[in-house]
Amino acid sequence: MLRRDDDGRLFFVDRVTDSMRRRGENISSVEVEAELRAFPGVKEAACVPYREPDSVEDEVKAWLLLEDDSPIDFEKLLRFVTDRLPYFMVPRYFEAIPEFPLTVSMRVKKFELRARGNGPGCWDREANGLRVTRTGVEILGA
Repeated sequence: MLRRDDDGRLFFVDRVTDSMRRRGENISSVEVEAELRAFPGVKEAACVPYREPDSVEDEVKAWLLLEDDSPIDFEKLLRFVTDRLPYFMVPRYFEAIPEFPLTVSMRVKKFELRARGNGPGCWDREANGLRVTRTGVEILGA
């Protein structure tokens, strides 16, 4: 996807296959990734759609490269992006990995990340008792 400015110049926004649709809303991975990178300790982010085997709905999964080997507090990251993004764009899943698979032109191979699914290091906000609504992060069952 491209956008054209007032002078007619074209700017890359996102790949069409990187856009996601969740509960009737379009989500740009570029926007979500920018907000994730704004969190201290996150060096790079790549977002992909993820669907649980028994679900009919895609969720947003964020793959992260961290600045160093320090552990990340995924709940703090969740609350950070919830304050900065519309509720439907906030990732449900977060997973830190040591490096992204890259193409020869140094672009993230998101299709490979999608194919990996959720590994043992994946943090699921719902499995941790949290949900995101229009009003913010809530504790499930509260």
